[in-house]
Amino acid sequence: MKTASDPFASPASLYSTVLERTLEHRFLADLSAFLWCRGVYDFAVSKSEVDQYGYDLIVEVGSVIRQIQLKSKARASATARTSANLRLLAKPSGCIVWMVYDPSNLLFDHSLWFGSEPGAPMPPLGDKATRHTKGDSTGVKKERPGHRVLPIGLFAKVDSIPLLAHRLFGTLSD
Repeated sequence: MKTASDPFASPASLYSTVLERTLEHRFLADLSAFLWCRGVYDFAVSKSEVDQYGYDLIVEVGSVIRQIQLKSKARASATARTSANLRLLAKPSGCIVWMVYDPSNLLFDHSLWFGSEPGAPMPPLGDKATRHTKGDSTGVKKERPGHRVLPIGLFAKVDSIPLLAHRLFGTLSD
């Protein structure tokens, strides 16, 4: 449903928070189902209530604790970069999972991964600061000094939840 104030806006734009939460729940359901079916029953998921430290979720499997920043983009989207909070670098196993989904059914096509081995900090985020998406009263889009631009080329393509789980937690024992 489009609103009268913007009849050309897409549902993904108008209801971005609903879409973001739906994709987050799908991610957690798919990951949790994979872990369960692999015989990994002892795992924990925590949700960050604020985006102050750069991550959305904490997922713990065995001795591995991952702070995960979730990003999403539609499969046909031309989006070529995203931003990352520098505070994520201070976390012992911070990572970014960029979920690429099919907008017709919200199923994941694949993921894009930026991170290191379990227990290792993230790779450097570079020096290019992001800018606010909206300008100030003069129209100037100021820098966000605590955030960095990450081009899509820095991410590794991960074709499935099992392969993503391996990147997140290493080899899972049965």
